[in-house]
Amino acid sequence: MGKDDPIYLRVHASPEGRDYHQQITTLRQAGAPEDWLARAFPQQAIQHYQAGQLQ
Repeated sequence: MGKDDPIYLRVHASPEGRDYHQQITTLRQAGAPEDWLARAFPQQAIQHYQAGQLQ
């Protein structure tokens, strides 16, 4: 068998304030690696998501 083709995801923020929380939650549930999330999303979005998880 050959090597699997890569999957490319494009993250698009809504114009309503760029609420990334649901997008990050969905991708984490799907098994997205933390290092990929850190590259795919702005640092502020990751920090905001992490702060919300601590509450």
